[in-house]
Amino acid sequence: MLEKELTERMDGIEAGSNKVFKVVFEKLDNLEEKLPSHGKDRQRIGLKD
Repeated sequence: MLEKELTERMDGIEAGSNKVFKVVFEKLDNLEEKLPSHGKDRQRIGLKD
């Protein structure tokens, strides 16, 4: 019986975390769509290779 209870708890945790990750990735996708695109000819800042 203990193994079945643990399996059910793990399934519940997995389902909950899947919902959270789905929301997070949807928010990131929406944010990415709103970001301005930069041209390839722009001057880069930072360290040079």
